[in-house]
Amino acid sequence: MLYELRVYDLVYDNRMGMHDKFENYTVPIFKKHGFKVIGFWETMIGANYPQLTYILQWKDLAERQQKFTAFFADPEWIEACRIMDPKGPYIEKIHSSIMFPTKYSPMQ
Repeated sequence: MLYELRVYDLVYDNRMGMHDKFENYTVPIFKKHGFKVIGFWETMIGANYPQLTYILQWKDLAERQQKFTAFFADPEWIEACRIMDPKGPYIEKIHSSIMFPTKYSPMQ
């Protein structure tokens, strides 16, 4: 198994818009394409507050590529990306890491 850690540094004044987009568009489209979501978190205290962090689980890199390709080509996602928030952008920066568990990790 592989795990993908995705961290979005959010625009403070528009962070709720990002949560709305995830709840109403991103998560349903993830489900539609069979993404395995471990969880979502918002940073309460930290150097880069506010942040949205989530972890995805993959069998391998090929599965990740196949599912993200389908996700980005999905007409619902393309339409969701066209919706412009009057407050402006949601995200300042995205960080992504692909991780695999060590042999002593309880999560394999």
